[in-house]
Amino acid sequence: MNPEMRKKIDPASWPPAALPTILLVEDELAVREVTREALEMGGYRVIEAGSPEEACRIAQDRSAPIDLLLTDVVMPGMNGPELARQVSKSRPEVLTLFMSGYADSEILRTSEPGVLQNHIQKPFTIDGLLARVAEGLAARWRGAEENRVPQLSSP
Repeated sequence: MNPEMRKKIDPASWPPAALPTILLVEDELAVREVTREALEMGGYRVIEAGSPEEACRIAQDRSAPIDLLLTDVVMPGMNGPELARQVSKSRPEVLTLFMSGYADSEILRTSEPGVLQNHIQKPFTIDGLLARVAEGLAARWRGAEENRVPQLSSP
C-alpha cells in the first residue's frame, strides 16, 4: 500500500476531533489498563474511570466528547446498567457497551429500555473488542434508535 493511502486509513493520522472517544469504566486496574491499551491500538481516544461515581462526574462535564460508554457490569457501589442510566440522563446519545464475565447476567436482562446498549463477554480478544466497539459506533452513527445485539460469546 502506498504511504499516502496508508495515511488516509490510519486512525492515528486523523485529527483528534475525528477520533471516537470512549469512556472506559472498570474497577479492576489491570483489566482497565489492558482494555485501554487495546482501544488505543484500535485508534480510539480513551477516558478512564476506576468507579461508576467517577464516570458519572466525567459524563456530566460536557467539555469532553464521549461517543461510547464501555463499562463492566458488576462493580462496587453501582452496577453497569445503573451507570448507563445515569450517563444517559446527561448524554442520551451515548451507546453503552457492557463487559461481563457472566454468560447470562440477570442485570443485563433487566437493563433499562431506551438505553442504547451492546454486550461483550469477558474474557474477550482485542479483535473481538474492537469489532464490537466499531459495530456499536457504526449503528449509532447510522442513527439507530435502539442497538440490541444478541449476547454471544466473543469471537
